[in-house]
Amino acid sequence: MERLTAGDPNGDGFDDLAIAVRAEDLGSIMDAGAVHVLYGSAAGLTADGNQFWTQDSPGILDQAEPLDRWARTLVMGDFNGDSFDDLAVAAYNESLGDKDGAGETSILYGSSGGLTVEGNQFWTQDSPGILDQAESDDLFGRSLAAADFNGDGFEDLGIGIRDEDLGQVMDAGSAAVLYGSPAGLAADGNQFWNQDSPGIKDHAEEKDRFGVSQTAGDYNGDGYLDLMIGTRHEDFGDLVDVGGAHTLYGSATGLNEQFNQFWWQGHPGVLETPESNDEFSAGMD
Repeated sequence: MERLTAGDPNGDGFDDLAIAVRAEDLGSIMDAGAVHVLYGSAAGLTADGNQFWTQDSPGILDQAEPLDRWARTLVMGDFNGDSFDDLAVAAYNESLGDKDGAGETSILYGSSGGLTVEGNQFWTQDSPGILDQAESDDLFGRSLAAADFNGDGFEDLGIGIRDEDLGQVMDAGSAAVLYGSPAGLAADGNQFWNQDSPGIKDHAEEKDRFGVSQTAGDYNGDGYLDLMIGTRHEDFGDLVDVGGAHTLYGSATGLNEQFNQFWWQGHPGVLETPESNDEFSAGMD
């Protein structure tokens, strides 16, 4: 999972570095979590103008609570297309009311002065318009990936929901996708993917944990970024935790099931053979 991420949130041409401090205590609030940001310069990273963000920073939506571990996962992307990179910060242990471990993802937007509280967002599966709903131990935000899946110039965000239950299938896992816009990430057109989504290869099984890891790239060179989603605990017959990885391809309308792929070490032509506890895809993010 990403605990360091680089981008240019102040648009000065020097990349900057966000550093997760997942177990940061805030006074008596144990393991609340925090993020340091070091800004780049002609001399490299510098302490000048560095930032320290928490859920208790003035203006940040929500508030710090014990064991949130805000910043357990991080990624930068330009979600509103203004040429300043923005920072997605997940606290997948976040509780929502009595839903322990439901998870959340916060967005801090970039500006000429760097990351700012202005327009910051707080996303959960209970946010208006978001598909599905928050449940205990979903771990929304277990992995993050930023890329422009529909080629509209705004980066989009894949959010892994590692322990999502699908009916009676416990910890099957899923992934949400929020699309960027001039106003930043929006619920419009958001997607909810899992191994039981129509057209997706394979099927959901207990403890597959689809969404445990993610990464993006243009794997077919068509100009649309594609999303790879890990299922590190996928079983194959008597072999347990062999692991697998799904590829969803981008298009003008975003990610879709057309041409989706499912990779594992036993896939025809892939080198090496599957073995129990290999956890193929464990280190993608």
